[in-house]
Amino acid sequence: MEEVGSTNDWLMQASEDLPDGALVIADCQNAGKGQNGRVWQAASGQHLTFSLLVKPAFLLVAELYALNMAIAISVSTVIEAYIQEPVVLKWPNDFYVRSRKLGGVLIETNLQGGFVRQAIIGIGINLNQPMSDNYALRAISVIELLGKSVSRWEVLEQLAYAIEMRYLMLEKNGSGTLLMEYQRKLLGYQEKKWFLLPDETMLEGMIMGVNSSGNLLVRHAGGLFSYPHGAIKMLFDDEVAID
Repeated sequence: MEEVGSTNDWLMQASEDLPDGALVIADCQNAGKGQNGRVWQAASGQHLTFSLLVKPAFLLVAELYALNMAIAISVSTVIEAYIQEPVVLKWPNDFYVRSRKLGGVLIETNLQGGFVRQAIIGIGINLNQPMSDNYALRAISVIELLGKSVSRWEVLEQLAYAIEMRYLMLEKNGSGTLLMEYQRKLLGYQEKKWFLLPDETMLEGMIMGVNSSGNLLVRHAGGLFSYPHGAIKMLFDDEVAID
């Protein structure tokens, strides 16, 4: 479709009449959704913005983060093949290259009886619009990394295939080695970083990974702590001002 508020919202409203694996792509999102209710807007035809509907009746609510890991690994692997450099995962849902945001994923779920009745996976990748002029967004795009534009449809085809393969592996084998693979791609993994808490307190620590619930594990002076989404933010070096 040419323009939509949010592909996630559109798919959510139509999901009851659509099969497992249904996908919707938009040339333009004017109210795309990010983590914690943030708005993500995409210029018409310049980025890749789509949502995918899955109905993973096999997936326990307690294992929901395995779906997030499978999607994140799939997307990062495909994009790495294009740009020929690492794509790292900034917890909980963003893709970064050179300490700048290339895209993100947002998964919204419908739960039933301890299982995931359905999940809508929204993915946005900065493709063919230069982003460097707006450093406040800390964004970058594939065209800036490659020096040339890429076909949205070609990238979409490869992403859809990679996600399908990972999804089928998750269904067949469970989370297996997903956690280890995810943590190897995690931005700041086993590196000393500064973190910001909701009360503006700054703490120095080291990311030790994530747990099965998707909480970030950070080792501070007082021990190992587990943080849910929204409870802590990792700071980049240029965001830290220490007297």
